[in-house]
Amino acid sequence: MKKTLLPVCILLFGMLSLQAQTVNVTFKVNMKVQAMKGFFKPGVDSVTIPGGFNNWLNEPPANLTKVMSDPDKDSIYTKTIALDKAQPNYEYKYNIGLGWDGKDELGGKPNRKITTPAADSTLDAVWFNDEQIPSGAPANVTFEIN
Repeated sequence: MKKTLLPVCILLFGMLSLQAQTVNVTFKVNMKVQAMKGFFKPGVDSVTIPGGFNNWLNEPPANLTKVMSDPDKDSIYTKTIALDKAQPNYEYKYNIGLGWDGKDELGGKPNRKITTPAADSTLDAVWFNDEQIPSGAPANVTFEIN
């Protein structure tokens, strides 16, 4: 009995320590403005999330493992990624398509950043390009009627 109990305990301890080394983070990006402006076509275009946690777009399968989904068709695309707890910070981008042509860096915006959380978490949805969101600031409008 002792001979079988020890290997089972070692195996269980090893599995628990492997599991505890990562944390699942769900990333969310709202593509509604991009779709309304015609820069993104839901159902046709892909949204990807390349970053330091998945070797950016540099290694096969370069893009397919980075594709986000929108199962409820609300224009908010999601992807859950396992982050290594030993890595305190990661940089990433949201991207339209499978190449680099659609990355979210309007105006030379730097990479997005995340500090690895201690537990599984879901981030709030962000806009694809923050600068493209209408500000809602007051504006003068002149109507002329004949």
